[in-house]
Amino acid sequence: MTDTFREEFEIRIDQIITRALLNTSNNPESDPQKIYDAFPLHKLVITPVLDALFERIDSETKNIFFSKDGALGRCRKMLTSAEKIYTCNDCSLNISRSLCEECFIDSCHVKHNFSETSVEYDLFCHCGDQEAFGKSFPCGIHQIPKNSRRLPKHFVKRIGNIIRRFLKYLELLCGDDESLETQVNECLLTKDNLRKLNLKEDLSGIRFPDQNQMKNTNAHKWCVLIFQPDDESPECADSCLRFAKPPGVLTDLQSNFEMCGFLCVKYRDTKKNCQTFKVRIQRFIHESLPGSGLHCRIVKVHRLSFMKLSSTLTEWIYNTCLRKSELCDLMSEILFNETTLPQKFFFNRNLWNEIRFITTHRIFLSILFSQNRARHLSDFYLENFDQLYSEVLVNTDLMHHLYSWRLSYRYQLPNLPTY
Repeated sequence: MTDTFREEFEIRIDQIITRALLNTSNNPESDPQKIYDAFPLHKLVITPVLDALFERIDSETKNIFFSKDGALGRCRKMLTSAEKIYTCNDCSLNISRSLCEECFIDSCHVKHNFSETSVEYDLFCHCGDQEAFGKSFPCGIHQIPKNSRRLPKHFVKRIGNIIRRFLKYLELLCGDDESLETQVNECLLTKDNLRKLNLKEDLSGIRFPDQNQMKNTNAHKWCVLIFQPDDESPECADSCLRFAKPPGVLTDLQSNFEMCGFLCVKYRDTKKNCQTFKVRIQRFIHESLPGSGLHCRIVKVHRLSFMKLSSTLTEWIYNTCLRKSELCDLMSEILFNETTLPQKFFFNRNLWNEIRFITTHRIFLSILFSQNRARHLSDFYLENFDQLYSEVLVNTDLMHHLYSWRLSYRYQLPNLPTY
């Protein structure tokens, strides 16, 4: 794949993102919870991305992509203390190397000397882990064909271009507002890009403005978000929601607020109105909820769009890269060699709960299955040791996610240096 084709393909991904941005920001619905539901976001972004991925791709390549050929050969299930877990006493080199019930029943270990056990911390099932079970084969579910076919290089490069672009957006989202603003204004919502989109086309019944009205689109309007830390009192969060009175069903809002760590309580308004509303909420928190970690921010609608879209992007990366070993390796190489997402993710204390959770579990834990994981993770660990160490000493929401990642080091990377 030539550099020109790569550039054209990445531009196409940008146009898909732009179309989704305009579609959501110009949606006549006033409730942002309905606008940014996972299903329409998937339809707006992932469906056309898949169309672009498989465009002019032969059936043989598609068959390889969806087959077990070149798969990880590993179980991706996270074991918890609530599940039945088994250890083969004959084959396991370490008692902590355990199997989920499904893998155990479908493996040769079921005929060996085994024991049912439990785990104190969450960890991956070790089915297919040669370091844990030596030469024992994975269960029938995770066995890889002996003569696995490889994906064509041009198709792998095409997937890499999508991964690269999605990680770029996550990198911008985890950075400062100015970087994302620049990307939106100079790359996505430019006149040339909008002209190529043919904005007169009707999507989901929505008519887009023409390029002359671009600067006044709803994507540049403002909204008010309330953020809560991991350890926020449910009573305080509920009181703040009742005061703000955002549209929607209260129980749904409470659930969304707790799960995401933020909630949009004023949507698509002027900066002045949003600033006034923010001051009212901050005063309520200060006077009625002393000691609460709740706080407000006003952001542009396009930033909220990317915040909501981040779950869709990380889910695609996770599902795609863990389909094949070489794709997992590719994602790891791009992540550490071509982006600063690891640094922005771990050292930005202003990130919200959802982005920390999905990035930890769908991106950083995924690279533990890559062949080059030890090199990338140990390099990052050593190069940023002082800052990682200082972050743990600060009482921030990041501590939980750093601890989760460190546990994965403990159970997945026994050869990493320990300090």
